[in-house]
Amino acid sequence: MRQSTYHKRKLGLIKKAIELTILCDCDITLLVRPSESTVGAFPPSAGSHLVTFSNCDAKRMIQECWEEMDRVPQLNNSAYSNISKDAE
Repeated sequence: MRQSTYHKRKLGLIKKAIELTILCDCDITLLVRPSESTVGAFPPSAGSHLVTFSNCDAKRMIQECWEEMDRVPQLNNSAYSNISKDAE
């Protein structure tokens, strides 16, 4: 069940990223990797656990963003309720 949920959510996230690039004319690089605790839940035949999507040069974008990481807000799961309230 967990693998099925991960796969469906991952595809949904990639679909939303594609829509955002088209509708808002922005560049997106998306990296998705299951947490270390769940990697064992996926069969070895599934290949690499890292999934990437990018509508631009991902390496260049990551390098440019890496230089700004200390200056931008870092959001994590604990910020979910604040982000949900801001979206309303």
